[in-house]
Order: sequence, then C-alpha cells, then structure tokens
Amino acid sequence: MSKQHSANRLRAKKQIAGWIFVLPFIIGFLCYFLPVIVNSLIYSFSDIKTTDAGMETTFTGLKNFTYAIKSDTKFVQYLATSVSTLLANTPSILIFSLFIAVVLNQKMPVRAAFRAIFFIPVIIATGMIERADLNNAVLNNLNTASAIDTGALAGSSQMFSLEDITQLLSSLNFSVTLTSYVSAAVNNILDIVNQSGIQILIFLAGLQSISPAIYESAEIEGATAWECFWKITFPMISPMILVNLFYTIIDFFTRSSSTMMEYIHELSFEKSLFGEASAMSWIYFGCIAAILAVTALIVGRFIFYQQRD
Repeated sequence: MSKQHSANRLRAKKQIAGWIFVLPFIIGFLCYFLPVIVNSLIYSFSDIKTTDAGMETTFTGLKNFTYAIKSDTKFVQYLATSVSTLLANTPSILIFSLFIAVVLNQKMPVRAAFRAIFFIPVIIATGMIERADLNNAVLNNLNTASAIDTGALAGSSQMFSLEDITQLLSSLNFSVTLTSYVSAAVNNILDIVNQSGIQILIFLAGLQSISPAIYESAEIEGATAWECFWKITFPMISPMILVNLFYTIIDFFTRSSSTMMEYIHELSFEKSLFGEASAMSWIYFGCIAAILAVTALIVGRFIFYQQRD
C-alpha cells in the first residue's frame, strides 16, 4: 500500500512539474496568439476597409474563400507548388538527417569534435544562409538555373553538372521517376542541408536513448551491423521519424521565406486585403492540418513504441 501511495505521489509531482513547464506557453498563447487567431477568423468572413476611424468590417460569408480558390490563380498555383516541393524534399531531408545522426552516434576518438564541427555551422549559420539565399548571394555563386557547377580546385572547368548526373543515372537504367527525383534532390542540396539541423538532433537523441545492452545481445547472437540497424535501430527510433515528419512539414509550410507566406504577407500589409489574406491563411492551415492527419494515419501504423515498466 505504501509503495502504491509513493508511486501516486511521484506521478502527481511529475504532472505538476509538466504543467509548470508548459505554463509560460499557455499564458503566452492565451494573451497574444488566441486574440490574433480569433480576429483572423473573423476577418476571413468579412470585408475589411481602413478608414480614419479604424477598420470597418462587413460580414460577407464565404466570399473571401471563394475568391481565394476560384479567382486568385496565384494562390492555387503557390499552394500546389508548396505541396509538390514538400513531397519531393521531405524524404531527402529525413534520409540525410538519419544518416548524419547515425554517423555522429558512432564511437570514434574525435566524435565530440566532429559533432561540434557539424552542428556549429548548422545552428549558428542557418539564419545567415537563409538570408543569403533570399538575396541569391549563395546560389548565384554555387548554382545556375539548370546545373550545379562545383568547379575544379585548380581553377579548371566544371567537374560535373546536373545534366551529367541525369545522364549517369539514365545509363545505369534507373527509371525516369527515380532519375528525376535524385536530380531534384541534388539540385536542392543546399536547402536540404539547411533544413536538416533540428531533425538531426532529434534522431541523435533517439539513437542515444537505445540501450547498448540490446546491441550487445544481438552481436552475441551473431547479428551483423546491417541487421542491427534494420531490426533494432530503425524500429526503436521510428517514433522519432514521425516527430521529424511533423516538424519538417510544419517548418516547411511556415517558413517566412516560403512563396505562400510571402504572398499572404504581401496581400495583408502591402495591398491591405486583410479579408482575402485571412481566408487564404485558414485554407493554408486546413491543408497543413489535413497533410499532418494523413501522415499520422499512414506512418502511425508502422511506429514501434517500446513498453517501459
């Protein structure tokens, strides 16, 4: 009875600590975010006019939503482009992040130094790279519109281009779909690296949570490194895959540099079309929520959750 009482007290303390941990976010959400969300929802069903006295709102029903879907061709085009780019880049980001996390988790004499060398540029320079990318300062020096020119070290002609990669894959009898996907991934390598920092940290945390005793038992039974990865590592970090999927989707859609975010910002603060922009924001939010729900339903079936006593 005393053990059960102690366990209940410990559980209650953990719950209280959890609520205290999230309390600042709850207060900030209720005070700052919730009023903005409510106003945005009201604006999406209204016609907004700015006057000397302030803003005048007139209820118009679904007019703004109809305009966004049927009349504004840019919105539909940008939305379709965002979804297609997400589908193309997400697998590359997850595979790259998992690969780097596995490498960083290996036992090596200079592991700490190697982690620092990799993570310091990712954490510190991510914003700088994104700003440079917006100004085309990096891409204009690294890429052209149709190829990646690395250039030789001694100043000779280019080493390879995107066309060379495409021809190489085609000569190896790769399918057209796979060739196009790999070519697009190589062409977007800067974005993939730039968007993989947090995912690497999440995967690395998952890898370090796996007990070494499990690998030792598998090695005693004669399991190879390949078998250990697919039968131990991959199932054990599968919850992190779902977390990284969610993070990648949300981060991709909500980046300030995304075409859709820039377009909504332009309509709101440059053209003062607050009603139309609010409606587009809610449609955009609905698409993100739908993608997250479908992802959870599909990927969630293959997630392995370890039961702990």
